[in-house]
Order: sequence, then C-alpha cells, then structure tokens
Amino acid sequence: MEFCSMQSQKLEQFPLIATGTTGSLLFKKTGLVFSRKVASGPLGGDQAVGTMISTNNICGVIFFRDPLSAHPHHADIEALGRLCDVYQIPYATNPQSGEAILDYLLSGKAERELIPNHVLEVYKQGQSKVVEAS
Repeated sequence: MEFCSMQSQKLEQFPLIATGTTGSLLFKKTGLVFSRKVASGPLGGDQAVGTMISTNNICGVIFFRDPLSAHPHHADIEALGRLCDVYQIPYATNPQSGEAILDYLLSGKAERELIPNHVLEVYKQGQSKVVEAS
C-alpha cells in the first residue's frame, strides 16, 4: 500500500492489472484504478497474469511478497517469475526494484529493441519441428 501511495503518479501512467484481493485493497486504500482485475492469486489470478505475459500484454510486473513467510500458492508465484524470465519482462519483488522498473518503463528504454532471446527462439524452433514431424 505504501509503495503504491508513494509511486501513484508513476503508476497512474500505465494500464494497471491486479489480482483480486490485492486490487481491491489497493483501490480502497490508495484510489488507484485498475484497467483489469483478475481472480485472486490462489484462484488462478497469477496464471491469468501469466497468460497476459505470454501474449505480450504486460510490460512489467511488480509482485511484492514476504520473503520470510511461506505462500500457499508458491508454485504459481514461481511460474510467474519464470514467465517473466522467458519473455524478458522486468519483474520486481520489493519496493526498490519496483521503483527501478517504473523508472525504466517511463524512460522509454523499454521501447527499444530487446537483446535477442535465443533460448526462446531455439525452443520455438524445436516445437515447430515436433509439430511438423507429427
């Protein structure tokens, strides 16, 4: 809540997406408006965000978590981070990295051509061969 209150001017420049409970709390406490709210994380919200990542509809992810506590949907959170790595999406898990991502996205540097993602290219080529062989 504190991060969003402090960074509201930057956050308001983006179409925001939030998982259920988080989005409701953020709106209630900070007034931030979300362009889309998906289900709560354990109910598939993390996976819905993952789908948006894989279809090139997310430019950055800010997903704070308590590093000292277990999470009931740890596997979903881990999968979200993996997708960010696969698709080269900036992923923040704490306020300092969240601020860095916002500054990066607002700088326009994200619009430049990315470093080629050879791992993804090789994977897609391999998948194409599998499909063609079938």
